[in-house]
Amino acid sequence: MTSSGRPPVDGSGDGVHVLHVDDDPAVLDRTEAFLTRRAGFVVHTEAEPEAALTSLSSVDCVVSGYDMPGMDGLDLLRAVRERDPTLPFVLFTDSGSEAVAGEAIAAGVTAYVPMDVDDADETLAERIERAVARVRDESTVGVATAEGGTDEVAVAGVESNPDIEAVSGVEAVSDVEAVSGIEPVTGITGTGGSEHGSLGAGEDGGAGEKGAGVVAERDRLRRELDASQRSLRRVYTVTTDTSLSFADRVERTLAIGRERLGVSLGFLTRIADGTQTVAHAVGDHPQLQRGETCPLSESYCRRTLDTDGLLAVVHAAADESWADDPSYERFGLESYLGGKVVVDGDLYGTVCFADTEPRGEPFTESQAVFVELLTRWMGYELERCKRERELRVADRRFRSLFDNPMTFVGVLDPDGTLRELNDTARATLDGDADTVLGQPFWETSWWTPDPDSVAAVEEAVETAASGQVARFECDYYAADGQGTVGATLYPVYATGGTGAVDGTAEGDAEGEVVSLMAVGADTTTRTEQATQLKRQRDRLDEFASVVSHDVRSPLETARGRLQLYDATGEADHLDAIERSLDRIATLVDDLLALARQGESVSELEPTPVPVVARQAWNTVEAPAATLDVTLDTGMTVESDPSRLQQLFENLFRNSVEHGSTGSRSQARGNCVEHGSTGSRPKADDAVEHSSASSRSHAHGNAVEHGSTDGTDGIDETGDDTGHVAVRLVGLDDARGFAVEDDGPGIPVAERERVFERGFSTNDDGTGFGLAIVQRIVEAHGWTVRIAESAPGGARFEVRVDS
Repeated sequence: MTSSGRPPVDGSGDGVHVLHVDDDPAVLDRTEAFLTRRAGFVVHTEAEPEAALTSLSSVDCVVSGYDMPGMDGLDLLRAVRERDPTLPFVLFTDSGSEAVAGEAIAAGVTAYVPMDVDDADETLAERIERAVARVRDESTVGVATAEGGTDEVAVAGVESNPDIEAVSGVEAVSDVEAVSGIEPVTGITGTGGSEHGSLGAGEDGGAGEKGAGVVAERDRLRRELDASQRSLRRVYTVTTDTSLSFADRVERTLAIGRERLGVSLGFLTRIADGTQTVAHAVGDHPQLQRGETCPLSESYCRRTLDTDGLLAVVHAAADESWADDPSYERFGLESYLGGKVVVDGDLYGTVCFADTEPRGEPFTESQAVFVELLTRWMGYELERCKRERELRVADRRFRSLFDNPMTFVGVLDPDGTLRELNDTARATLDGDADTVLGQPFWETSWWTPDPDSVAAVEEAVETAASGQVARFECDYYAADGQGTVGATLYPVYATGGTGAVDGTAEGDAEGEVVSLMAVGADTTTRTEQATQLKRQRDRLDEFASVVSHDVRSPLETARGRLQLYDATGEADHLDAIERSLDRIATLVDDLLALARQGESVSELEPTPVPVVARQAWNTVEAPAATLDVTLDTGMTVESDPSRLQQLFENLFRNSVEHGSTGSRSQARGNCVEHGSTGSRPKADDAVEHSSASSRSHAHGNAVEHGSTDGTDGIDETGDDTGHVAVRLVGLDDARGFAVEDDGPGIPVAERERVFERGFSTNDDGTGFGLAIVQRIVEAHGWTVRIAESAPGGARFEVRVDS
């Protein structure tokens, strides 16, 4: 047994004993089966982390999962380290992350192996073997042999930290010089404790003295390596913390480096155009704060740039080469260790650690390696940030183009195979849009009905694949019909270049075309947009016409009456003013309603027609009128329910207000309702005369309610003066409905004009009511026509499948 109580691991025992702790039996079985197939492994499994703590003395290595109930892998690691700081511990998990890995390294993990990497079991076995091998002979870690030779020094944390390997760009090795990439320079000690010497016994020393020297040097190296390991773990934790900004990561890393080297200052510089700018800094030197600048000729970095590797200064005042140096005179730094930072092969600046006090001893080689790793990490991180910025810019440009709802965008292989479509292009296809992916672009359903379109698209693909921007315009066939599209195909190069908009090839002339981007627009849509703009202009013209003409008359009336009231004080003039103002309000409300009804309907839903019709009838003030619904109670249409109700309100009011006006012969001269709806969705605002006074005035002119003596609107002569029968019926020859009444009807000569805005045979009407009906119908894609009902009244037929 070894001093730790574990079985010997020098080859004299019965193999490497591994304790695998995980709550997943499948993982335990799989790992045990793999490791036992390799010679030299004895695997013990345990599902309970707390129970595993009782078996530490009999194993050579602990392998643990992370996400376990009660005690997770990190908790188990900490518990193991409290009991045995040197026992190898490997975190082997499928539920970790960079943050978990960083925390594990900070807690002293030997290795971190994700299960989802390639050859995870093989990697685990190798990590176990390497970890146990380091324990086999503790005296070989950086310790010189009694014969005077030296063993190689492993940089703690490099071998078991692949991220540091990625930053440094080298494999984890033992030779300090190989890792740092620098040759020993003044102010940096070697493994022997002197500036450049190697560790070994003096020629005159006895065996006892040699042994004592070896032990002392071993202890010094252990302390040095422990310090390096702690610092690298802290750096790893900081640099992999995605919650920190780049500035925070840099400044925390500089603080760790400052502590590791025992100096008061750490800073990252940016060098450009002969000027040194402090990009990030920790420490209290007034001239070495973020944003401070100085000429490069007066900076320590000047010498750093002229040095291969790192520049190390132990005591500047004691070195004649620094006498009268402008940088020493400006900053007064006595000790300094710094290196160059390179980004994309170009000099960015330097990473420097310094102090205004001299050092008592030179920087060690492990400290130099640490700084060299930081310079490489800074360069790597700056390159990554640069790439991320470039990718974000490129992605924003691409997404702004790809997600543009006004353009069709597709991504193609150079041979024309369609790989991706934006939503706008997908919306033009009938059925699953993914069915066209993988097809040659010119063979997709947009073009195949027209051989000329197929030929135009195929030719454009061939041109773009050769590296030239290609344009084409042809007919295309979408799910909702035929249209015309104008499109451009841009070549995309492996170097990131794309074809220029002016039609020339841009980017690396030698770059390979790796994909094509097709960008198109529907020219028929542009025509529809022009039509829509015309409608909007027409609505403005309507508004201007009403304001300048229809509103002017009641406004002038109100002004005249106001002058008469001022002159006479008679209250009758105030009533006339109120009627004029009500008239203006009605005109404005009706005009706004008319403009809104011209908008297209974007959201349709199944709407029960009889239900909506009865709701509309309840808003009509017609106590002497009746509604008879003979329409199928289950009939529904795809509509905007609110607009459909407004349609019925206007049709019902037209029947009530003009089907019951005095005698039938008189009504035929005043047969068209010219009221309107107000703003949606308040149904009452849809009445022709929106105010109370104008509504009562309208009733006095247009709707004769039943008499108070129970005769139900029948005068002494027997004439029907108030009752009108309204019916909602289905259509025999089409899908739709009709609203008809038994009133005087609409003369054939006037049927073409009744839907015109402003047409009215009623002095109090605005002429907007039936114009609103027509716009609601058109907004739904329906049609409306006027006919005559069986009793001779008006009949409005609405066809919903026109």
